[in-house]
Amino acid sequence: SVEASVRYALDTAGTAILATTVILAAGFAILITSSFKFNADLGLLTAIAIILAMLVNLILLPALLIWRGTRSPLQSLKEAA
Repeated sequence: SVEASVRYALDTAGTAILATTVILAAGFAILITSSFKFNADLGLLTAIAIILAMLVNLILLPALLIWRGTRSPLQSLKEAA
C-alpha cells in the first residue's frame, strides 16, 4: 500500500535526511559569523532553505504521496473536468 511504502521510506531514509540537513545547515550557518555581509546573508538564507527543504521532505511530501496514492491519475482528471 502507499501508506506502508511511505512509512518504510521514512523509516529507512528519514535519519539520513535529518543528519544531512543538520550537517549542511550547520556548515552554512558558520558563514553567519562572517564580517563580510554578503557571506553572512548567504549563510543564513542557505541554512534556512536547507531546513525548509527537510521539513517539506519529511512532512509535506509523504502527505501528498498518500493523498495522491489513494486516487488514480485518470480519476483525478475526471474530477477536475
